Amino acid sequence: MTNSQVCVDASFFIKLAINEDGTRQARDLWRGWVVEGLQRLAPSLIWYETTSTIRKRSYRGELATSEARTALEELLHLDLSIVESPDLHRAALEIATELRQAAAYDSHYIALALERGCPLWTADSKLHAAAKEVLSEINVVG
Repeated sequence: MTNSQVCVDASFFIKLAINEDGTRQARDLWRGWVVEGLQRLAPSLIWYETTSTIRKRSYRGELATSEARTALEELLHLDLSIVESPDLHRAALEIATELRQAAAYDSHYIALALERGCPLWTADSKLHAAAKEVLSEINVVG
């Protein structure tokens, strides 16, 4: 796999703005990738998932409204390259089918990492376990 790009999913990305288990590791990794000049990638759905997660946490009282706004602003200012293509959706559907997943959201991240030949970083241990069947270089924080 190439070492010039890295793919992150929403569960990893959210840790960059909200303090929780794995936040320090995620932030250290991100800073290291910036220093190394690695391109950070994600499919466009990362923004929908991230915004929704922040809102849910605010709604449940885990974050104050002002903290939710600040978290989203911090993420919006990070240098993240968004990748969107019809082929990514096609590949995600096939991967979700192969992994017997009801939804194809997570499969978009796997598809992107496979397409670009780069590692995928997640904080989702279930995704990590499932994706190992199709993606050898998947890593988990937290």
